[in-house]
Amino acid sequence: MKFLKVSAIAFIATFIIASIGVNASYAFHGYAGISLPALKGTTTWGPHTKTETGLQYYENTGTVNMCTGNENGVQVAVKSEAAGQSAWLVLANSGQSGAWANNNKTTVKRAYNIKMKNNTSSPCTASHSGTWYLDKSAYDLTH
Repeated sequence: MKFLKVSAIAFIATFIIASIGVNASYAFHGYAGISLPALKGTTTWGPHTKTETGLQYYENTGTVNMCTGNENGVQVAVKSEAAGQSAWLVLANSGQSGAWANNNKTTVKRAYNIKMKNNTSSPCTASHSGTWYLDKSAYDLTH
């Protein structure tokens, strides 16, 4: 009988928690070991939505050429359906971060995709890791 009571309470608690609406939005997205195509081909991720008006940032954790093992840089751009694509942000070294221009293509609260490509024109793919900060408050927490 005790098992039945505990099971019923657990079921009711699970039902209540599952019924609560959550508006979860992440102000940053991490990418680890993603493959960047050869010859500066692009990879697109998203869409993700900004929750604050303001700058967007990207941090290049590292990009490695899969044939030579050399460190490469990365180029990243953001794109929204409403405003089009930003200029390419070039992050040549690991640990380097930067922000896109302060204009309506990157700062407005809306959905964005991120495009990435190897900074080196190579016949080999590259493995890339980095973090996209859609909102300045998330960037400020980590820097």
